Amino acid sequence: MNSLDSMQQNIIPDAFNLVPYVTVHDSVSVVDTLSTGVMEVGAEAVFGLQSTLSGGGFVDNFVVTPLVSNVIFQSTVLIFFVLYSIFIHQNINDISLLFRNLALDKKDKKGRFSNNINSKYNSFVLIMQCIGIMLVGISGVKLIDFVMPGETVSLFSQNITIFIAPIIMGLYVLVTLFQYLVLTIIGAITVSNNFISALISLKIMASAIITIIAAPVTILYALSPPKEGGILGIILILIIILSLIWFLIKTIALFISKKISILQWFLYLCCVEIFPISLIVAYIVKY
Repeated sequence: MNSLDSMQQNIIPDAFNLVPYVTVHDSVSVVDTLSTGVMEVGAEAVFGLQSTLSGGGFVDNFVVTPLVSNVIFQSTVLIFFVLYSIFIHQNINDISLLFRNLALDKKDKKGRFSNNINSKYNSFVLIMQCIGIMLVGISGVKLIDFVMPGETVSLFSQNITIFIAPIIMGLYVLVTLFQYLVLTIIGAITVSNNFISALISLKIMASAIITIIAAPVTILYALSPPKEGGILGIILILIIILSLIWFLIKTIALFISKKISILQWFLYLCCVEIFPISLIVAYIVKY
């Protein structure tokens, strides 16, 4: 016990002898108190004259900076909006032709798009595909901010926000390439290249039309303040839902027109449209 008392005296400085402390006698704790009571001292006496009281907790003063508030991201979206507006203004006739050609002629086995593969109109449709890829990247950044606004500070630095959109765009391109590759292989195996060409033509034109409709709303929603733009978000969700329903109706109509069973249409949706997206979603949810 002498060694324990000497250790205690070494640990507790002489300057704190006025403060009650615990000593051990035969494994029984006894609190020694002074007859004068407990001395109250201020923060300066304990921490020094240079100490100051904190104005609040860390959580109260913690400010979440949204990813879409990054200057580089906003500047990129604004430049993209200007270029998109100029491009649309210069191709009004192609937009009108795109809407007219959307309904595939049943007599046209290959589809309207594949018949004019070198035309200016097809170049316009392919450029709209690229614009749609960029919109997916912009929407992805906004979606991350909406789903986990607090976690984005710890997961992503504001300095690397500009790289998040290209990553999302790359995933979208991989999914699109996978879909076209699977369709091409199926067409070669089943000797139905004409039908596959019509289906790919429908997918390309549908993607271009959805991009034209959704682009203004997506850009405005991406530039809106974090706690505002709810109406734009609802409009964008409605556009996506209606576009998916419309695409399903067009694809099933194409399958019926070619006298292909509904079961094969269902297999097409599961294997080509849903499967690659479900893999990415499952990976994100898991990790």
